[in-house]
Amino acid sequence: MKSSLLVILVAILAFAAAWFLKPVPASITPPLVHKSQPLPNPVPSPDLAISPAPGSSINPSLKNPGKTSVDPIQSAKSRDSAKLLRLAEALKLTAAQQTSIQEIIAAAQALENPENKPLDPAQQLELAATTGGNIEESLDNVFTPEQAAAFQALRDRVKENSIEASAQAQLSPIAKQIDLTPDQRARVLQSLRAEVAAKIEARPGPLDLAISSSVLPIGPAAISADSIDNLLLMSEQKNLPDEQQATFIEHQQRNLEKQLDLYQPILTPAQHAQLKGIIDERKQNIDRVNDLIR
Repeated sequence: MKSSLLVILVAILAFAAAWFLKPVPASITPPLVHKSQPLPNPVPSPDLAISPAPGSSINPSLKNPGKTSVDPIQSAKSRDSAKLLRLAEALKLTAAQQTSIQEIIAAAQALENPENKPLDPAQQLELAATTGGNIEESLDNVFTPEQAAAFQALRDRVKENSIEASAQAQLSPIAKQIDLTPDQRARVLQSLRAEVAAKIEARPGPLDLAISSSVLPIGPAAISADSIDNLLLMSEQKNLPDEQQATFIEHQQRNLEKQLDLYQPILTPAQHAQLKGIIDERKQNIDRVNDLIR
């Protein structure tokens, strides 16, 4: 019963708190991770052996790497084809290198949770980081020095884009509710970027290669990039329902308080009072929903 109520709590808070609350999964209890399935066809089929780089082989059978499908497995294959296409383009990979990359990914994923045991949040993150580290180490034997540098640059761009997208997403609703000047918008964005970047930098380095936002074609078994913060939060608990509920409520309340601290040096007194009124309303909504599920 509590589990169902927690799902309702998350859904209501995500709607009521909108831009103040961090992204929340559909359930307060992170999904259990089981043994990851290796990529279909570890030795790539002709459809995946692609390379648009000058002087390398391009397979003409890949007509539409971004084609969507209602079948989640087929959709994952399509996304992976597009990822491999971009990787081959950015790193000028040969077809043989593309094959090696997929074999490395499949081998690393085959070592994940071989007994198919349920994993708590801390174990999920540790496993993903380990898989990412194994992949990263093996790729060193595939790339040339120039390709290795290009691969790192690609990873850095993905991280920078993620930081920018998150900061912009948080700024947009603020600007809709408070009349920020151009200078204030720029300063708010700078603060938001720093906050998001600090969280990403605190993650294990290789983790980025084993989650859904990876630049690699890792298949459908990856942890969602949007769930990382929630997994980190839950990993600090014993995963008991009551503890998770309390932790979630406290986490949201702290996030709201941080907004006041973050924007106080930027907003005028009247703007800050406006922001405080909005935040107080959001906090009351959280308390009311929490009372309903007790």
